[in-house]
Amino acid sequence: MFNGHTHRDEFSLLYKGNGTDSSAKTEDNLINFSWIEQAVTPWVENNPGWRYYTVDTETFSVMDSFNYYTKLNETFYNSGDAPVWEFEYSARDAYGVQDWPANAPLNATYWHKVAELMHNDKQSLQTYESFAKRFSPFTSNCVDSSDCDYDWCYVTSFTNEQLENCYKAENVTAPSY
Repeated sequence: MFNGHTHRDEFSLLYKGNGTDSSAKTEDNLINFSWIEQAVTPWVENNPGWRYYTVDTETFSVMDSFNYYTKLNETFYNSGDAPVWEFEYSARDAYGVQDWPANAPLNATYWHKVAELMHNDKQSLQTYESFAKRFSPFTSNCVDSSDCDYDWCYVTSFTNEQLENCYKAENVTAPSY
């Protein structure tokens, strides 16, 4: 599924259940996932960004996405030149998902594996947060703080009710956007 943007570069996993039991967020309980698009508009501390997808022409499965961004703060001092769009990352390569076949699409199982990395490894959590804000000067330090601990709940909850239940179960504080 493809959703309109939240201005952040995000994804969301849909599992069976109401999100009260974090242990139920398993591959076996996956139903689907959504790509949540980033935006060229930099609302709420994000750099502008855009992406394109490579798609299997037989199955229409997304095989990869390629993300670009521009450092908005640098455009204030560029003498009016057009922004420079820099390659940010390939979704297939960026998160270090081990043993993902090169010919397999980036489906719900792939993104579940990314979410598990985020849940278990602060550096993976930092990678997600850095991409979400596209290396904005306002990107949180996830490695040395609990500032990003809510991200796992965010990507593994599909509804507001599930999100609130996850925050309670994980004992994390929601961000204040």
